Amino acid sequence: MEIVMHGWVFLNYVVLTVDCINDETFIWENIMEHRNYNKYIRKPTVNQSEPIEVDIEIALYTIHSLDMKDQILTTSLGIRMSWTDNFLTWDKSLNGTTNEISAPISEIWKPDVFLTNYAEKSNIFGDNNKRVNIYRNGLVEWHDDIEVKTYCFVDSTRYPFETENCKLHFSAQHLNDQEQKLTIRLPDNFLNLFKSNGEWHISSPGKIRNYTTIVNFNGRNFSSVVLHIEMDRRQTYYVWKFFVPTISITLINIVTFFLPVNSGAKVALSTFVLLGFSAMIELFNESLPSSSNNISYFGSLLWCLLGISGLILAVNVIITVVYKTGVCERFCSILNCENEGNNTNESHNMIQMHSKNLCVYGFCPTRCCATDGHNRATKQKYRTSRDNPTQEACTLKTIKIISSIEDTDPDKEPQQSPESGSDSKKLLEKDKDKDKTNEDIKDEVKEKQSTIRTKQRRLKSYACYVVCFFVMLTPYLVTYFYFIVKLFVGRENENVA
Repeated sequence: MEIVMHGWVFLNYVVLTVDCINDETFIWENIMEHRNYNKYIRKPTVNQSEPIEVDIEIALYTIHSLDMKDQILTTSLGIRMSWTDNFLTWDKSLNGTTNEISAPISEIWKPDVFLTNYAEKSNIFGDNNKRVNIYRNGLVEWHDDIEVKTYCFVDSTRYPFETENCKLHFSAQHLNDQEQKLTIRLPDNFLNLFKSNGEWHISSPGKIRNYTTIVNFNGRNFSSVVLHIEMDRRQTYYVWKFFVPTISITLINIVTFFLPVNSGAKVALSTFVLLGFSAMIELFNESLPSSSNNISYFGSLLWCLLGISGLILAVNVIITVVYKTGVCERFCSILNCENEGNNTNESHNMIQMHSKNLCVYGFCPTRCCATDGHNRATKQKYRTSRDNPTQEACTLKTIKIISSIEDTDPDKEPQQSPESGSDSKKLLEKDKDKDKTNEDIKDEVKEKQSTIRTKQRRLKSYACYVVCFFVMLTPYLVTYFYFIVKLFVGRENENVA
């Protein structure tokens, strides 16, 4: 008995299923064959004076990429279209309870919808096997997920910290606005459907907008809809790629003034910084489109930093050349030399003052201020050489003795005694000892004064380096401040406008 009951239930299920299948087949055959359905008609409306309305619902799933060089946007979309075909209706009372059937999109009339700003031509209804849902009142619904590539004219003014505005234009090619009318809308939860990638994101629902417009082409008006996408670039990657290296190279360039001149690293490090900025500019320009309409603020910043680095390199080269060739040292030695002849004390003091101004205030290297040896070498090179100070002192004493002898009476014979000879020798030895002692004291004083002057020169030189540091830091700070204001201040107001 149970077997009979199960068989009866199964038979009823099969009969009902076949009946339903037969209803759909009957409806489809009735439409296609008995009504002579023509999918090539201009528009499937009974009243030809009324335009057919095509409703387009677009959901943005993700943004794959935006090629800045070629200005191509790649996106994934979910498109749902609906329209009413007056020739795809049936009477419910005559065809059972079937309210909906499905059919291939290739067998029925399709709306005249075309993506106008495509980068790679793609037919929205390219999949002919894609099925549509047809309701008994003639409503047709078609849905598909597609990937499209469209042109997006980027604004590189604030690249890589910008917000790009891209548009997807859908328009008709054959049916004018009196024959076909397009409308567009977004799903209720469209922002939840969007999945941001690592480079682009949409921060608020107001970033995705849609509107309808009329496009005039060859004197004919066509209905058109636009999906406007406002997307923000994620900045973390580009901060570490461009901004942080730029600041690091800038700091390296500034501290070159604290390096000692005799190390030879001032020019080498400045050259490295100059080449680093050149490589940074080349890397930055590779990702920008070849366009002269908009100049990137960050690119202009790199060019300004390159110019300042060239100026610093020139200053360091001049400092190194002056130090290596000894020009400053020789000039200071000449000024420190004592003038012979009719030089007055006033002119001598003036020369000493100029020498101190050059050497003490750090304009020359710390070894520049000439020592006694330098002065003697300069005197031998640029003037007639002088005798040794010790020999000069001995010569003066000899002259004094001879003059005292000549002042005495020539007729009187000199009286010499052993005691007077020994006394004169002792006096000469004492004078020599005093001269040596005085010379030792003078040498010690000169050494102490030289040590003090060297320390003062080093302090003054360090102060000069600090002044150069802040002098070169000022244009860097002004440049950075100006371009940061240009990059980030007022960008929201411009986007709204």
